[in-house]
Amino acid sequence: MVEPFAFTHFILFSGIAFRVPNNVVSLIDFNLRLKKSTSYPEILQTLEEAAQRDELRNILAVTDKEVVATDMIGSTYSATVDRHAGDMVGENFCKLIAWHDNEWGYSRRLCELLWHVAKQDEKSGQ
Repeated sequence: MVEPFAFTHFILFSGIAFRVPNNVVSLIDFNLRLKKSTSYPEILQTLEEAAQRDELRNILAVTDKEVVATDMIGSTYSATVDRHAGDMVGENFCKLIAWHDNEWGYSRRLCELLWHVAKQDEKSGQ
């Protein structure tokens, strides 16, 4: 199980996703109230490390490119964190912004789930 900093060190986690001016991409606005003081670069570093772990590889990405919604069309990631769009508000509150293609990211996760189920069936001899 992946345990990035933000998931083991927050008090309050809220977020909202909304469609942006195209028909497939959404922007996710995460708000984290943290137990410990930290910096935005530390949070980004932790997310980048988590994105390289097997559990989140090809699911989570962090980009330092200046992106807009149309840049995310066709992305197979469930979330691409936008380094330039988030920020710290004080020492214990972080705002993260991530993008995702509703159709491609979701479809990719469904295909991975079907692949996993098929492998489990194969192992059990069914």
